[in-house]
Amino acid sequence: MKNLFLVALVSFGLVACGGGGSDSSSSDNDSNTTETVTVTVSSTGSNTVIDESVTFDLEVTGTSNTITIKASNQIEDLNVSGVSNVITIEKGASITGIEITGVSNTFYIDNDSNYSISDTGSGNKIIKQ
Repeated sequence: MKNLFLVALVSFGLVACGGGGSDSSSSDNDSNTTETVTVTVSSTGSNTVIDESVTFDLEVTGTSNTITIKASNQIEDLNVSGVSNVITIEKGASITGIEITGVSNTFYIDNDSNYSISDTGSGNKIIKQ
């Protein structure tokens, strides 16, 4: 009987310790997790100025748009799968990477920019000025 009481006491102690650690690390992960906002341009023939106050991803899926990315923007990923868009990236804009899978898009970027660019689309132009 005494052995059964000790086993029950030790088991209860282990369960109680495990539960507290689990809740604690869960709340730590939640406080460190931030979601990246995604801005999407999916229109046709629009003139769009991108000027966000937070770091974000930019998706361009539309056709024949004129898009200006203001100097103050911080973009993680710029993904362009649209067709015949003209995208001007002002000097000072921060972009981690540009992925182009679309067709016949034109990019105007600063001559001194150092973006990582992956272009698997066709007929896209990158003009440094």
